Amino acid sequence: MNLNTLENFDLEKAIARRDKLRGRYNRSGLSNTDYNELLQLNKAIERALKDKKEGENNGQ
Repeated sequence: MNLNTLENFDLEKAIARRDKLRGRYNRSGLSNTDYNELLQLNKAIERALKDKKEGENNGQ
């Protein structure tokens, strides 16, 4: 999943993947790679939600 571009960013898939990784993290921990992916997903989701909210505010 390329998180550097938001053009093709699927927010629903990202949230589902984040929740899956978070569940695994809570149960048994994650590898460094998976933990880094979880951190990147959190940042990308926050950015996408912020951009979406700003876009809605600009449309008013």
